[in-house]
Amino acid sequence: MNGHLNNVYFVPIYLGCESLLLPHINGELSIISYQLAELNPIGENQFLNIYEKEKEISRKMNMLERKVIDLLNNKKEEEVKEVITKNCNEISQWTMHLMRSAIIKY
Repeated sequence: MNGHLNNVYFVPIYLGCESLLLPHINGELSIISYQLAELNPIGENQFLNIYEKEKEISRKMNMLERKVIDLLNNKKEEEVKEVITKNCNEISQWTMHLMRSAIIKY
């Protein structure tokens, strides 16, 4: 999780992921989150209406888990790493886009 409690978004990073996007490491997501908290300091941030997207991501992660199990059963470990890394990076990029666009809308 990154940033201020009013604007934290959980980004699942599976074991086996071979890379993380730079904003996770350099603190950019935390900075964006604190900027959002300044716009709406009390309670849930009105600009981050993410419940539907969280459901979609949850469904996607369930599909990913089934795909990974299938790949592991077929002894395709290298493909597992690629699938997990790609999926985690997509979710991370969506999170950054969501938070940045919320600041711009305000």
